[in-house]
Amino acid sequence: MQNSNETDLVIKEIDNLWIDSLSKVIDEQVSLLNVFITIFVKKTIHIDGEVHKTIEGETLNNVLPLMLQSLGSTVVWTQKLAADLDLSTRHAYPLLRSLIETTINILFIISIGEEGAKKMSRHSIQKFFREVDKNISVRKLAMSGQRKNFSFDKKSILESDLELTPDIREIVAEFTSKKGREKNWTDENVDDKLKHLEQCYGSSCISGIRFAHQSIYSISSEIIHGTYYASEYFWGYPGLFGMPRTQEEQGNLFANHCIHIMLCTVQSMQSLLEVCAIILDSNYFRTKCEKFIEVIKILTAHSIREDKKRPHP
Repeated sequence: MQNSNETDLVIKEIDNLWIDSLSKVIDEQVSLLNVFITIFVKKTIHIDGEVHKTIEGETLNNVLPLMLQSLGSTVVWTQKLAADLDLSTRHAYPLLRSLIETTINILFIISIGEEGAKKMSRHSIQKFFREVDKNISVRKLAMSGQRKNFSFDKKSILESDLELTPDIREIVAEFTSKKGREKNWTDENVDDKLKHLEQCYGSSCISGIRFAHQSIYSISSEIIHGTYYASEYFWGYPGLFGMPRTQEEQGNLFANHCIHIMLCTVQSMQSLLEVCAIILDSNYFRTKCEKFIEVIKILTAHSIREDKKRPHP
């Protein structure tokens, strides 16, 4: 049987292999995402003898590049924070939730097409005016010097002092409930969107983002809301098992978080890029996606073999 030092070495070698390999996959996925963005910018590009043309729809071609650029930035910073292998790694979880939701929204917009993009765009316009109206109310209250009962009247924007053109009032009314509250641009929640995407592109294609959502969503919420459970989770439930006793144990804990975050990132991006391959009918994208899947299979097989070297209770 191996002693604890030998066991820690085996664990560290496996963790390093996963982190290095997943980092390389993420870098390649971001590069492929940039290719997809370039297609929107240039409308048509040639890769490996294939012609890649942008998606039809003026609003889609305005909405998607902005969302894809935001997603790319979130992926990069999620990866950086996760790879710090210290307390910074904790802050990758909320970013990862944003990454997953952005990916789902992008896929959903692609699936429902131009009319969906137009509706999302109208919702964004009315939200801008709601924020302006709210900020005016908050500033007035702040400037009044009032320090008690600090709240402002949440009356409907349609009844506020903000002057709106008839066109803007019509857009605002579209997303205002009978009680005067703002409505979302779609009635589907995250799970509804995932089910819809599975119907459009198949459960295999959407399995990556489904895995990431189920794996990370709840704990990311705990961290965002600052709960005690979030702190317990990040430190490996010290209330039950105690804090890490050595630097090696702490390093292994941070590495596990990093691998979890990076794997969810890879899986989320995998679903997006597989859908890109479908809508572009691109062998170039398909080949890249198959390579990413193969890396995960090799890592899993290697880890199973190496895990046999660890002592088990």
